[in-house]
Amino acid sequence: MEVFRKFYHLAGENFHEINKAFISLLPKKEAAIEVQHFRPISLINSVVKLITKVLSMRLAAII
Repeated sequence: MEVFRKFYHLAGENFHEINKAFISLLPKKEAAIEVQHFRPISLINSVVKLITKVLSMRLAAII
């Protein structure tokens, strides 16, 4: 719920805060040591996707 409170209070210059990307490395096999043993995933705009999903679910209940 903290995410939604922060989103609600964003205004003007702070709106760029939701446009972040998080990159994580998932191991492809056990005991991964080298870079080739990892698979990168990107969580681009995951906060925006979460907020739009919740808003669309709330609108669907009204419509």
